[in-house]
Amino acid sequence: MLEIKQIRNFLVLAEHLHFGKAADAVNLTQPSLSRQLACIEDELGCCLVSRTSRSVELTAAGKEFQRLASGLMVAWQDAVSSTQAVARGLQGELKVGFTSYTAWTILPSISKNFVEQYPSVSMHLQEMLPMELISKLGAGEIDVGVTFQSFEEGLEYRHLHSEPLCIALPTSHALNKHQALTIECLEGTRFIISRRDTSPPLYDSIMQVCNNAGFNPKEFMHADLQQSIINLVAEGLGVAIVPNSMSKFNHDGVSYWPIDQSPQVECGVCWNPSNDNPCLENFLDLYPDIRDLPISDED
Repeated sequence: MLEIKQIRNFLVLAEHLHFGKAADAVNLTQPSLSRQLACIEDELGCCLVSRTSRSVELTAAGKEFQRLASGLMVAWQDAVSSTQAVARGLQGELKVGFTSYTAWTILPSISKNFVEQYPSVSMHLQEMLPMELISKLGAGEIDVGVTFQSFEEGLEYRHLHSEPLCIALPTSHALNKHQALTIECLEGTRFIISRRDTSPPLYDSIMQVCNNAGFNPKEFMHADLQQSIINLVAEGLGVAIVPNSMSKFNHDGVSYWPIDQSPQVECGVCWNPSNDNPCLENFLDLYPDIRDLPISDED
C-alpha cells in the first residue's frame, strides 16, 4: 500500500527531475529516494521514471501518475485541514433553537457575534416553543437553546439578559385614559397569557405580579407566542403582561405601560453538557454568565 509521504516525494522528484535536488528537498539520501520510487513502481506494476547518467525523465505512465497524484495531494491536504478545523470548532454546524421572545432581545446580537467570529460554521436557527426547545436539547436534536431561564435536570443554563415586565393594553381600552396605571387596575379584566407548560418562568412571573397586587388574573385566552399575544391584544380581546422588550413590537393597536417593582424576566442559553460538538464549546466561550462578570465602578 502506497503511503502519502511516498507520493509526496515522487511529486518532488517529478518537479525537479533530478535525484540529488529532490532528495535534498525532502531531506532524504538519494538511495532512500530511489527505494521509495521503486516501491511505488512495484505497487503500480509499471515504470514511472526513465533515467540515464545524464537525465531523468517521466515516462508516459509517470506523467499520468504525476497528474493524478497532484490532485490527490490537494484533496488530502483539504481533508486534513477540514478535519482539523472541525475538531477545533472552526468549521461544521451549530443548531440553535430559540423562542420567539429572544428574537426581540439577545438572539440577534449573539448570532451576529458568533458568525463574525466563526464565519465557516453554519448556524442553523430554529424557532420553537420553550418546552419544545428543552425537549430537543435533551434528545440531542439541537446544540443550544436561546430561551427563558431554565433549570431542567440534565441541562446547563447561562444567564445573559434580564428585563422587567410591562402591561400591554388595546389602544381602545378605557384604562388608557389614566395618567398612571398600576397592576391593581387590571383586576377583573380579561387576560391573554401563555400556558404555564409553554413557559413556566414567564407564567410564574406574571402570576407573581398579579398576586402581589392582591388578585389572580382572569385567564380569558391562551396563546403560546408573545407576538400572537400582542396581536390578540390589538384586536381588543384582552390585556396582557409581557416582557418589556415586546414593546419594540410597535403595533398601532397596542399601548404599553411600565410596571413598578416588576420581577425580572431572565433569558439566556441552555445546553446539554454531554454534547461534544466543538462548535458549541466555542459558542459558549463567547458568552459568559452576566452574573459572573465583574461589576464596574461608576462615578
